[in-house]
Amino acid sequence: MKKLYLLGFLLCLGGCIGTSQTAKFYGLQAEKATEQSYKQKLSVGVDAFSIPSYIDKPQIVIRAANNVEIRPSEMNRWSEPLNVMMPRILADDLSLLFPASLIKPRGYDRENFDYVIAVEVNRFDGSWKEEAVLDVWWNITDKNGKTLSRKRSNLRAPLKTSYDELAQAQSRLLAELAAEIAAEINRLHP
Repeated sequence: MKKLYLLGFLLCLGGCIGTSQTAKFYGLQAEKATEQSYKQKLSVGVDAFSIPSYIDKPQIVIRAANNVEIRPSEMNRWSEPLNVMMPRILADDLSLLFPASLIKPRGYDRENFDYVIAVEVNRFDGSWKEEAVLDVWWNITDKNGKTLSRKRSNLRAPLKTSYDELAQAQSRLLAELAAEIAAEINRLHP
């Protein structure tokens, strides 16, 4: 009988010890990277981002100091898929730079915009105590689908050691990308 009580006690104790941590979820936020504002009244659609498979997952990815090893975190995750969140935040960032314009993620192909932005992500990660990285190719097309500009942006920001700081740094880098794209739109449509 004592063995049965001892077994029950050990099972209860094992249940208490096996509790797990709660996952944390992070989002990106719109920011204005520059005081510059443009007065044009345009319509701009932001296409879904092309995301590499190593980050096309809920887990936030960090690179090891050797810059080769990829470490997805099971306990630190994006609040929604990056190919949904990134175009929305870029559109919001661009809207801050073009306050008189209609700028939104492109919902379907038949939407008629003056310009359409397409972004191909090469890197969207960071290394602790080094930097957060946003490396992308982007292009601007007109309403007829003609490519007007194609450029690469390789943006970096200092990074300490928390996922909170990484999400904030990536938000700032997206805002810097928006500033580069806005300057190019302004050049194309003065």
